[in-house]
Amino acid sequence: MSAAAIGPVKATLLALDVGRLKAVLDPLLALDDGEDGVRAALAAFADSEGIPI
Repeated sequence: MSAAAIGPVKATLLALDVGRLKAVLDPLLALDDGEDGVRAALAAFADSEGIPI
């Protein structure tokens, strides 16, 4: 990871409410149906929470 990329990653992590993210991801991970909805769910979560990505 380049030095220039650390700032945006740090901003994302500082804005993250892990409890809320866990509530979104746990049901998706429990499905284990082979569908890849995790990326879309993460993007929607970040958008709804105002987290910069």
